[in-house]
Amino acid sequence: MKLSQPFVMDVVYDPIAGTFTMSKGSWKNTYPISDLPKWLDFYRTQQVMFPRYASHYQDSVDALEKLTADLQANGSTHDAKR
Repeated sequence: MKLSQPFVMDVVYDPIAGTFTMSKGSWKNTYPISDLPKWLDFYRTQQVMFPRYASHYQDSVDALEKLTADLQANGSTHDAKR
């Protein structure tokens, strides 16, 4: 069955728990907000290591960059900087 829209990475920040949750399709995982730079680096590295599939990682990079920018703009006390 072909889906009309591809799955898009969604990232949600939980300031009370100090975590962020990444979800795409049926996959979902939650990480400490302190790991945000590590995961952003991971997806960027995947794009470099596997350029043929770089576009597959772009929505993850975009979502994590947006969360990083949002946290910085809101003056979050959590370290979301590289």
